[in-house]
Amino acid sequence: MSGAIPVTLRWGASTDVGKVRKENQDGYCASPPVFAVADGMGGREQGAAAAAIAIDAMQSLVAKENIEADDLQRCAAVAWQGIVELSLESESTPGTTLTAAILAEDAGTPYWIILNIGDSRTYRFGSDGLVQITVDHSVVQEMVETGALTREEARTHPQSNLVTRAIVMEVQQPADIWKIPVLPNDRLVLCSDGLTAELPDTYIAKLLDRYDDPQVAAARLVQVAVDLGGRDNVTVVVVDATGSPTSTERTVPIPVRGQE
Repeated sequence: MSGAIPVTLRWGASTDVGKVRKENQDGYCASPPVFAVADGMGGREQGAAAAAIAIDAMQSLVAKENIEADDLQRCAAVAWQGIVELSLESESTPGTTLTAAILAEDAGTPYWIILNIGDSRTYRFGSDGLVQITVDHSVVQEMVETGALTREEARTHPQSNLVTRAIVMEVQQPADIWKIPVLPNDRLVLCSDGLTAELPDTYIAKLLDRYDDPQVAAARLVQVAVDLGGRDNVTVVVVDATGSPTSTERTVPIPVRGQE
């Protein structure tokens, strides 16, 4: 990419309505340095409109220089205001999840700023395998944390689609935000829960390892999720970063704000 950040990006994105739903209520952005996935709720056009509001808010950062974590929180607030206005015009209660990864720079070092609210996820794939950066805001995630469910049991649990935090009219809830250094040959994956409901992490990792081209990887992940059931809309964005500093140290994501 151009600018002061010494990183070259390749990316790909794919989305599918799936086999069950009549409308695709997911939305995504793949406009460097901004990458995002939103999973709308509220039925028919309202869910799609809510997701589009969140994605449009994130896309406002595309032309901004010196993006910081507070900018992402402000975008989430703008999305909430837009969804409040949408709700006042709607008979339903629209809302959306949102996860985003923004390439930024801090003291000459390229960083990912990761945002999450809801159960859409951002992963990192590399020498450590597939590592989930975000933490789901969901009923089953709380059950996993208390030991009531395993991670695999949570994936197929009947309440797996119940979120505890989202961008909805009732209350303005904070997004979780992390900063993580860009690593050599970094690969990030952003997805709606239509992917993770059908594919365990081990299978997602196998496909990411098999396909070097990010567009092919994204398309293949979506297609396999649809083939295996496609019970929900499926959206995947894959982002590869090269040319980052040569350190290969794996770092723990640094919470910035919003985490409880």
